[in-house]
Amino acid sequence: MKQDNQGTLVKTQSAETGRTLVTTKYDQFRTIRGNRQLNQKHIRQLMLLMEAHGNLTQDFPVVVNEKLEVIDGQHRIEALKRLHWPVHYRVQSGLGLGTVQDINQAQRNWNYLDYAASWAARGNKHYQKFLAAFEEFGGGYRTLAIYLSDPGTVHAAHLRRDFLNGDFQVPDYEHSREMLVKLEDVKEMAGFMTNRMAAALYLVFRHPDYEHKRLLRKLELYGGSQLRRYSSLIDNLRMLEDLYNHKQEESSHVRFF
Repeated sequence: MKQDNQGTLVKTQSAETGRTLVTTKYDQFRTIRGNRQLNQKHIRQLMLLMEAHGNLTQDFPVVVNEKLEVIDGQHRIEALKRLHWPVHYRVQSGLGLGTVQDINQAQRNWNYLDYAASWAARGNKHYQKFLAAFEEFGGGYRTLAIYLSDPGTVHAAHLRRDFLNGDFQVPDYEHSREMLVKLEDVKEMAGFMTNRMAAALYLVFRHPDYEHKRLLRKLELYGGSQLRRYSSLIDNLRMLEDLYNHKQEESSHVRFF
């Protein structure tokens, strides 16, 4: 082991396997033949993530083999190179393309709970609240994310991206929990719940003239004959509006869309 001119550790032939090293000599790393191509969008996302949360390789070092071929972390190396930040890496002898493929496959198989647990473990309270809500209510990622996030993001296309990148926010957990309790009430009475129906109910619950007991009463009396599994948000809102206003005086009708 020796130091470069900046005092950073660089690999020599006597580098210790398993020890975490640090370098700014980015060009010493080699791409293993057969590894996936660099994804420029992923690199840009990593740069933003690092600028917000620091050098991720300090806690999760890049893994290379004894030839300095990158086994896990080629996108992180490129992001750090563009930021001019040092790379923390670990040498593991005997690893090859098969290991790379196994790691890539495992990363593709991560689900929303894996990401939530990862961010929560790093101390992110918003993801800790997400996991608490999942523990209590279950449900799919999108429904929980909509109910827990800022109301303005209910239709936002970037909701999943923010969730995976660590930017998910829970501004008012108690209020969100109250709406999730209402959702559970409707689900129990209706006997089913789709993602689109849950999204429509999110908007219904926020309507200033909505009365929860009235909807539950309608579900008890007419739910079985009034509810359908629609694929669009508008159709679900129309269905809920029809049920909510069923056999009501016109003066008490409420429009939900």
